[in-house]
Amino acid sequence: MIASKEINKSESEQISASISNDGNYLIFSSNRAAGFGGHDLYICKKLPNDAWAEPINMGKTINTSSDEIYPYLSNNGLELYFASQGHNSI
Repeated sequence: MIASKEINKSESEQISASISNDGNYLIFSSNRAAGFGGHDLYICKKLPNDAWAEPINMGKTINTSSDEIYPYLSNNGLELYFASQGHNSI
C-alpha cells in the first residue's frame, strides 16, 4: 500500500480512524485548519494503484464546530457511528 502524505499531516492531529471491511474507504478524525472546527471526519477512497485519494471533509451534516471523533463504519458499510460534542450524542 502506498502511503498518502495528505492523511497523516504533521500540522494537524489525526486521532482515530475506521477502514471499511473491503479496505476501500478510510474515515478518520482530524483537526485540520480547513475544517468546520474542532476535529472533523474525513473520508478517503483507495485508488487502483493502492494509494489513498486526498481526504474529503464529510460535510456540515456530520461535522459541527465542536469535535466529531472515533468513527466506526458498520460491517455492511451502510452505517457510520461516531462520537460528537456538537450533536451531543453518538
